[in-house]
Amino acid sequence: MCDLAYVLLVEQLERQVLADRQIAALQFVMSGEGGDLPTLAESVAQFDEALVAAPQPADVDDEQMRLRRALGVA
Repeated sequence: MCDLAYVLLVEQLERQVLADRQIAALQFVMSGEGGDLPTLAESVAQFDEALVAAPQPADVDDEQMRLRRALGVA
């Protein structure tokens, strides 16, 4: 169950990163400025760090806590 939940969350993260990259690229073109586009590897690394970090009561809402419980990290 934990592996399946992780894979589903990473797939969701991948879709979000791809959408964010399109938005960022459009913003760069319209503003005439350059910048760094978000990468999937960076986003997955941040996600993995968040999974192993100790939950902070003030930072964790109900939905986040349900996800952590489903992944077995809370």
